[in-house]
Amino acid sequence: TTLGRDRPMVRVWVLYFFQDEPGEGLQVPNCSQLETPTSEVRLADFKAAIHKSLGQGIFHFRFQLPNETGGFLWQDAVSPEDVLPIIKGCVIAKILRLDRPQRSKPRLILKPGAMARLVTPPSPGAGDSQRPPVPPQRDRTVAPAEPLADPAPVHKRHSSSPNLAGSQNRQSELDQQQAAAVADLLSFGSGGGRVAPTRPSGGAAPAQAGSDIQHAPNTPAAPPKTRTEELQERYQRLQNEQKRVWDDVEQRWKAVETPGAGERHTAAPVKGVHLDEPVDPSGKDESVVQAMIDRREKMKDAQQHAVEEIRNREQQKKQDEESEMVLRQRLDPILKNWSEEYGKKKNIRALLAGMHTVLWEGASWKPVSMADLLEPRRVKVNYQKAVRVVHPDRTMSLDLEKRFLAKRVFDALTQAFTDFQETA
Repeated sequence: TTLGRDRPMVRVWVLYFFQDEPGEGLQVPNCSQLETPTSEVRLADFKAAIHKSLGQGIFHFRFQLPNETGGFLWQDAVSPEDVLPIIKGCVIAKILRLDRPQRSKPRLILKPGAMARLVTPPSPGAGDSQRPPVPPQRDRTVAPAEPLADPAPVHKRHSSSPNLAGSQNRQSELDQQQAAAVADLLSFGSGGGRVAPTRPSGGAAPAQAGSDIQHAPNTPAAPPKTRTEELQERYQRLQNEQKRVWDDVEQRWKAVETPGAGERHTAAPVKGVHLDEPVDPSGKDESVVQAMIDRREKMKDAQQHAVEEIRNREQQKKQDEESEMVLRQRLDPILKNWSEEYGKKKNIRALLAGMHTVLWEGASWKPVSMADLLEPRRVKVNYQKAVRVVHPDRTMSLDLEKRFLAKRVFDALTQAFTDFQETA
């Protein structure tokens, strides 16, 4: 063909396939066409002709080159200016994608009951005679045909040739002739090319009848866990396995080892110091004996101090509970009158306006009127001032009655302000 008057163009067919990809192979290549002003085809022209199939990625190209024995070799092409071999007007190539993700190897899964059939041989009997004989499989070959002078393009993806018009029978005959021509081209005159069965688009081989082994689907490998994730799992496992009790002496939670499942709990013998027993001076220096006596005296004093501290703490706790009960009976009516009206809780504006009636004497709170609380912004400002007065962290040094009042006022203000924000 010619393009214009002075620039003759050469048309070359391109047959290619992608290695290690489902539905791709030398027997079922993809087809395209390119035109060059010279008889030489370079790698850059080849890439431009199949750029839609390539897309983004890193690829390695090999092209078929006939040898002296009638077979063929594969020639690598790297530079865009490399000249490609042309066989009977076609460029045959295989393409390997170098940046594809790694796939995990398929696992073999046995069907239920397959192990019993593999281990127990079938007993000869009437069942064998009833089985239908398996017909021998024949190789499907395509008879060699004369190559066409201008073969119609194979309708693969990204084919640049126009569609053929005609009846359905004529189209079928053309397709058969095209397949025969491609098979003869790929066989290099060896007596016909063998057409291999195509694999399904999913990439998995078809299961054979009666087979007990199936290929599991390719599942991506789980990413390795980081050091932080491993420590978090270990800490969570220890928290679930350990039993923790409160230590009144050290004022903290301590882990207590529990026996595992199926293990018998045996208390390990504890070897300690008996403070009531006398010190054995045999074989010891006087200074060592005196140091042991002093150490025991210090331990006795520390033990008695710890016991007294626990008793005082428990006694103080009991007294506080009794005092709090008395305060609740005396102050509950006052706080209820401040926070409720006819059995319904007051809003945040009413609580702030009447807060000075329930606070103790000397509290750092300046009374506010209802007129100062009309704007939502002023409500928020006065609420923050009130919280600073009655917050539990700011009233720890006060007496029990003031702490009780501050806690009840703080809880009422917090709940009312939350309702105010939801309805605003």
